Amino acid sequence: MIPLRVLLVEDVIEDAALLQRELERAGYSVALERVETAGAMSTALCSGAWDVVLSDYKLQAFGAPEALRLCQQAGLDVPFIVVSGAIGEDSAVDIMKAGAHDYVMKSRLTRLAAAIARELGEAAVRRERRSAEERIRRSSVSLAETVGRAMEPRDPYTAGHQRRVAELSRLVGRKLGCSVAEQEGLYVGGLLHDIGKMAIPESILTKPGRLTPEEWGLVKEHVIVGCDVLRKADLPWPVAEMALRHHERLDGSGYPDGLKGDSLGFESRLLAVCNVVEAMSSHRPYRPASSLASVWEEMRTGRGRLYDARVVEVLEDIIRNDEFGLMP
Repeated sequence: MIPLRVLLVEDVIEDAALLQRELERAGYSVALERVETAGAMSTALCSGAWDVVLSDYKLQAFGAPEALRLCQQAGLDVPFIVVSGAIGEDSAVDIMKAGAHDYVMKSRLTRLAAAIARELGEAAVRRERRSAEERIRRSSVSLAETVGRAMEPRDPYTAGHQRRVAELSRLVGRKLGCSVAEQEGLYVGGLLHDIGKMAIPESILTKPGRLTPEEWGLVKEHVIVGCDVLRKADLPWPVAEMALRHHERLDGSGYPDGLKGDSLGFESRLLAVCNVVEAMSSHRPYRPASSLASVWEEMRTGRGRLYDARVVEVLEDIIRNDEFGLMP
């Protein structure tokens, strides 16, 4: 017998018993919990692990559409199959579009076991795909950290800057409600946003005085070089775009292309502000670290004009609460 944990949305006890007998006849060892209200289902979703959710389409005060939404809100990725005595074609189409995996008429319960077996197989494929994507993300993060460490002997200022921008970008992303995967992308983008500086002579990177116009022109090329390198890496985040755009400004005064406003992606806008804040608050060979007051003034003056207002607001809270240790 194959173990099967079933959450059943059903208000007719006799139908529940009939369904369980059909599954047992098909070779399943069924552990079944029956619910018939939204509250009972929410409790069951929180307290149990389920292999499949079976739901009548319409109960007295509940039904499959509401049950499906509860499953989705709980992040439950298991087969959701409607088992109904009567369901119109339009209703069947609507529930499938909403995310149900199949529907079976109670008059044809012999179809149910096959439908469950098929959908359990599909769910296993989805889980394996997500697992593979997670392994790729973890490997990409590890590789980005390795690249950052490899840059340290050549330019310790840039390497330390990239790590701190990466950590600050991830923190800002978390406070803005970004998903874990999006936060990882911000972190990797921060780690790699200055990778193009590997093409700049060390004498320019570590020069203690002001750069000449020609030297400054070479430095500005790092965004294009970095974008070219990262575009070929096929990472699961827009890190090439972040490398290219982290010196752009909302009013079009940045480089390399002078883009404005919404033409800059969210990740690039976030990284740009974190890059400025970290750079201003850190020592460089050609200047000391800026004061807290100077960083605050830059953020206030540029908010909504140069820098994304939401990102600035979050960063101001981080600075005010000393959550990142930006200032000595």
